[in-house]
Amino acid sequence: MNDDDERDAWIDRCSAELRAFRPSLSADEAEQLAADIWCDSPSLGPEDAAEREVASWRSLGIRD
Repeated sequence: MNDDDERDAWIDRCSAELRAFRPSLSADEAEQLAADIWCDSPSLGPEDAAEREVASWRSLGIRD
């Protein structure tokens, strides 16, 4: 698997996690958000990155 494939797989998994936590996100919104998260935190696992993002939403009072 090359770097682009690994990045794409990471983004796909993170996007799926984000949508599980917040179903109102469209597939495109979740993918873009996951790509942004990957740029900031590629060393985190996708599930951990999604959980951290959701925790930040909750701390701001954002709910689905």
